Amino acid sequence: MASTGAQGAGKFELLSEKQIHQRYLTLYNRTVRFPAREEQPEAVHEFDVVGHPQSDFQFAVTFPFHPHGRGRKGGQVTVLREYCSGVNDMMWVLPTGGFSPKRHLNCLECAKAEMSEEAHLEGGDWHPLTPAGHPGIPEVKWCANRFTPYLCIDPQEAAVPGARDAEEVIECTWDRGHESPTYLWLEVDL
Repeated sequence: MASTGAQGAGKFELLSEKQIHQRYLTLYNRTVRFPAREEQPEAVHEFDVVGHPQSDFQFAVTFPFHPHGRGRKGGQVTVLREYCSGVNDMMWVLPTGGFSPKRHLNCLECAKAEMSEEAHLEGGDWHPLTPAGHPGIPEVKWCANRFTPYLCIDPQEAAVPGARDAEEVIECTWDRGHESPTYLWLEVDL
């Protein structure tokens, strides 16, 4: 699981890594030797590191952008309300999902599947927001998961949206006049 990115190559020595717990996420105890730097001597530190090895530590996140037109005054972004177990509440989120080597050929295919499942959108013009070969953006600094972000311009309502996972609770409606809109439409003036 451990990796050394180009920025840290040869600077931080992985001394050990032990799996502590595994279920949806896996918890590791990682011991790293830090090099001497500025006025600090060489030191050894332990970290709790979490990640999702079943997804090869890779996730895709999509920013669905709807440009001006089709009754919209300005551009709009679809943001979902989803139950988030870490905060035990419904939160505004972007369509996001784990890469599955058994289901997806690459992260772009994962992003398209997740946008269909979660936002009930498909199609559009897809743009990766990181350069080719980029390892992904860390979820948080103590997590092994990395996100590959995409911009999808002008997606449409999916004719047959993908099925959601059993534990996913996502509020979804296309009726902007609904009393409690479950899509947050962010107006963007470009």
